[in-house]
Amino acid sequence: MNRYLSGLPKGLDSHPHCVMKGSIVRFLIAKLPDKRMLDDLPEPLRELVQYPPLPTAWVPEVHASAMTVYLARAAFGSEDALVEQAYRDNHALLDSVAYRILFRFVGAHRLLPQVTSRWSLFHQGTELTVTEKARPHEGGVIQLKSPPNHVPRVLAKAYATAFRAALEISGARNASIETRAIDASTIEYRGRWD
Repeated sequence: MNRYLSGLPKGLDSHPHCVMKGSIVRFLIAKLPDKRMLDDLPEPLRELVQYPPLPTAWVPEVHASAMTVYLARAAFGSEDALVEQAYRDNHALLDSVAYRILFRFVGAHRLLPQVTSRWSLFHQGTELTVTEKARPHEGGVIQLKSPPNHVPRVLAKAYATAFRAALEISGARNASIETRAIDASTIEYRGRWD
């Protein structure tokens, strides 16, 4: 977590215009297995855990990113284990009563062109754009643009699980998402499905 924060211009106070929905942050907080772990966290993150945001509230994305990096080691033991859990959590969240209608009846090929508006329901200050439109049996490509070093590697992979879950909920079979950092500000997601 300290390495992630040291790569940002103002640590936890970096990029205040980049925020995410409290519903996502609440999923993260619920994964903290032992409240005694709070002692290891900086004050703003301890506060976030002690007073979880409302699901509809906007939370600084850097805080959520730092919490994700921390949880990868402290609660899950590895980034891979956190990413596996992120897939299950993202599927549950996006298939919940609150969000299901946004994905279930759209269809995978029609979902990709709508990705920007779907992203803005959960995130502000970062930009998700379609760079290659989906074609039958070929998938598509989207790019996430953010301030430099804003999205840590483990969170980039966790986002890929949300994209995969959204595709599956919208009807895609055998969905997979390949994640690749283009530079410090751009992450590419290449999706494939049947």
